[in-house]
Amino acid sequence: MSFNYNSAKFQFSLRGNISYNKVQNSLEGQQDREYFNYGSSAYTTIYLPFDLNFQSDIRYATNSGYSDGFKQNETLWNASLEKQILKQKNGLIRVKVYDILQQRSNIRRNVSSNFIRDTTTNTLTSYFIVHFVYRFNIFKGGASRGDMHRDREWGDGDSGRRRSG
Repeated sequence: MSFNYNSAKFQFSLRGNISYNKVQNSLEGQQDREYFNYGSSAYTTIYLPFDLNFQSDIRYATNSGYSDGFKQNETLWNASLEKQILKQKNGLIRVKVYDILQQRSNIRRNVSSNFIRDTTTNTLTSYFIVHFVYRFNIFKGGASRGDMHRDREWGDGDSGRRRSG
């Protein structure tokens, strides 16, 4: 389920999800298991003056039915500030901070025919990255984003041949 809102000053998105898994075991002495994963997330972009954008995303995740010690409640929050650069605004510099709250737990469940394994792995705590993005303008004559996607619709694997239509 999701909700999206877009305006000239900001974008906002809110999402929620639930997944249910049931493991039925036919081996004698092994029990069936059920587990749930729940989550929600929000994403926003605020358009600021001077070609600046502030972006923030936050995700909450929890589960039930996992082994003791593997129950997870985590809130992951990332935020960035970016600036469009260069004459045609086709360059971008972004500074992004990841896992601001330092709650990433990285829990994974693996189910096979004869075992269920819950594992957790070490991850980086908060960190930041500086990105530089350059958008190549290779289409002449004012081609739009829709023009780029139109070629993909044919799906015949022959990108050199255009069909009229």
